[in-house]
Amino acid sequence: MTKDDMTTAQRLDGKALAEKILADVAVRVGKLPRPPGLAVILIGNDPASTLYVRNKEKACLKVGIAFHKYLSNDQFMPSADEAQLLGAINFLNRDPGVSGIIVQLPPPKGFHADVLVAAVDPAKDVDGFHPRNIAAFLAGRATLTPPLIAAVLRLLREADAPLAGASIAIVAKDGVLRKTLGKVLVDGGAHVTATTSDAKNFAATLKSADIVITAVGKPGVITGALLQPGVVVIDIGITRQPDGTFAGDVDAASVEKVAAAFTPTPGGVGPLTVAMLLENVTQLEELSTQRTGQIVL
Repeated sequence: MTKDDMTTAQRLDGKALAEKILADVAVRVGKLPRPPGLAVILIGNDPASTLYVRNKEKACLKVGIAFHKYLSNDQFMPSADEAQLLGAINFLNRDPGVSGIIVQLPPPKGFHADVLVAAVDPAKDVDGFHPRNIAAFLAGRATLTPPLIAAVLRLLREADAPLAGASIAIVAKDGVLRKTLGKVLVDGGAHVTATTSDAKNFAATLKSADIVITAVGKPGVITGALLQPGVVVIDIGITRQPDGTFAGDVDAASVEKVAAAFTPTPGGVGPLTVAMLLENVTQLEELSTQRTGQIVL
């Protein structure tokens, strides 16, 4: 796809794609002998994290997945420490009614994301962040694809943006994201360059990219002036604005004049990632059902 093929950029509707996936998930959930269960641990008051958890809860209710929410914020258990949260994770690991567990990231200061994530049973790690699951994914042995990566790949297909031969820029500081997403893209035949918004090669890397995937958390850091015509932009970043609205890394007004396609915020990567997450939860319950000898019709 080139910019010459269109007058304005295609806005990739992650919400519409998510609805299709959730409809399929609801059918699969209905065939199970018991509903899957998703447990989410949310620490602190980060607005973006709170929004994500709320959206996950709504999606679970829609498809019939039991939702278990464990909060430690200003209103509930404000003094909970890491040891208490590790105890909660251990409890959930042993709860047969919980198919998948998420520690909503990033946690506030005083908590260690790597410690909390590593405490989750790898068999219930639906985000794919456990070190053992990351290693399996990089080795091509993973049972599940991390939801965020699955969402990015689905959006690229929707944009008709093939990986083979593409030059892709990943703008992110998160080493796990850069490593796991980068592997998938390279395996698909792409040439991948990772950068950050404050790196010396930032502008040059973006200008030469056919596809830009950004996860910075800085509103408007990706502008049309930084991009080449016909680029596809996948915006993972999200930040709450002073007026209470949420913004992505992309300056939509300028990017839509240059890009062939881009994801809006909200309504782009977020809802599709939630749908992919619930697909993973359902798959884990299906696998558990098969191991116990119960039939999934």
